[in-house]
Amino acid sequence: VVRDVRAEGHSWPLLSGRGTVWSHCTFHRPYFPSLKDAIPYNVALVELDEGPRLITNIVGIAPVSSACRPQ
Repeated sequence: VVRDVRAEGHSWPLLSGRGTVWSHCTFHRPYFPSLKDAIPYNVALVELDEGPRLITNIVGIAPVSSACRPQ
């Protein structure tokens, strides 16, 4: 727990970007006006090799299948 968010000594480590896709979906409707030109787009729950899980978009590939490892 960070008691003082202004404390010094924090760093942003460089991560590999590799991980496992645990879940995904492909959006075919523009739920947000700013994304209307990006349809269809992939949204995925990814666990990075370094540990954290995050929700992200996957670009530059066809729709992904569950439990795959994007490179």
